[in-house]
Amino acid sequence: MASAVAELPIKSAIFDGEAVVEDGGGIADFAALQEAIKAGRNGAITFYLFDLLHLSGHDVKPLPLFQRKEILERVVSAGAPGGPLRYSAHFASRGDELLQHVCRLGGEGIVSKQTDKP
Repeated sequence: MASAVAELPIKSAIFDGEAVVEDGGGIADFAALQEAIKAGRNGAITFYLFDLLHLSGHDVKPLPLFQRKEILERVVSAGAPGGPLRYSAHFASRGDELLQHVCRLGGEGIVSKQTDKP
């Protein structure tokens, strides 16, 4: 994971994201993540990045989330295709609707932020 971040064309960054191991249906499985860590199977772990807080010496937290995500998407897309880093797209819907959808899919949680706020 660290080597994938080191290969990005940036000096430094602070990301907000989540390390996951996905089940066969593409849903994050916390128990599988614990097992992968214990077994040293780092290749099974994917890091989903959903926010960017600091980039190459610049505090980007004052920017609205949608602008930080635009920058984040460009940074992540510059990484190696098929690597462990993934840009986590956002969904333009109400939080309660998204939570219900995630529950129906068997997901373990969501991160919800207002797109127009720092």
